[in-house]
Amino acid sequence: MKIGAIGDRLTLFYLELAGVKTVIEVDDPQEALKQLNDLIRSEEYGIILVSSQLHHQIGEEIKEIQERKQIPIITEIPGMTIKEAD
Repeated sequence: MKIGAIGDRLTLFYLELAGVKTVIEVDDPQEALKQLNDLIRSEEYGIILVSSQLHHQIGEEIKEIQERKQIPIITEIPGMTIKEAD
C-alpha cells in the first residue's frame, strides 16, 4: 500500500523530502475532494494525508468516507502555508 498526500506546495515539499511519492497540490476544496476520491478509487493507497486547511474545508466529506471505508486511513497533518507579503 502507498501513502499519498493532498495539500499546499510547502507542506508537500517536506513530505516529498520524507519519501512520500504521491503528492497532489490543490488550493480548492472541491478539487481536493475530487483528488481524494481518485486516490481512494485507485485502491493503491493505505494512508492519505490531507493538510489541515483542506481537511477543515472538506472534513464532513472525509468523515462520511471514513464511515463507509476502513482503508485508506485519511488523516490531517499540519499545513505549512506561507503568507505572502502585501
